[in-house]
Amino acid sequence: AGCAMRVIIAGGGTGGHLFPAVALGEELVRERPGTEVLYAGTSAGFEAKWLPRSGYRYELFQVHGSRGHGLAERAQAAMEFVRAIGLARALLKRFRPDLVVSAGGYASAPVGMAAILARVPIVLMEQNTRPGLANKILWRLAPRICVWFAGAAGLFPRRGG
Repeated sequence: AGCAMRVIIAGGGTGGHLFPAVALGEELVRERPGTEVLYAGTSAGFEAKWLPRSGYRYELFQVHGSRGHGLAERAQAAMEFVRAIGLARALLKRFRPDLVVSAGGYASAPVGMAAILARVPIVLMEQNTRPGLANKILWRLAPRICVWFAGAAGLFPRRGG
């Protein structure tokens, strides 16, 4: 058993993002007793209904997607995203994680960006056959990407070095 650590697992929107994130958090605690896990999600996602009843520690951000909406909605989403990065940076300062995991979904991008800006180690977790928007944004800056389907690995272009 390794030493305990502090981990933020960010993601959600759907159960397809949330439940693999929760499974990872449970496994980290099982492998390293004493590990503290904080889940970060959005106030508009499935996690906003599920996490409050779960007993897990969590924080929710107000951030929505901007795909397929008009200009005003896209501008609103961009402002929410920038605000969410600021809130995520404050969360990182308070929680002081040793690691941030981006599990996909709208909350994972601002938390992932905050981790990169704060130089907190980040790992991307892609549990779908095709990468979602958040991981497509973050993959160039993340040192490690974990995929659940071998075919998904080829969808993240190789980096030099």
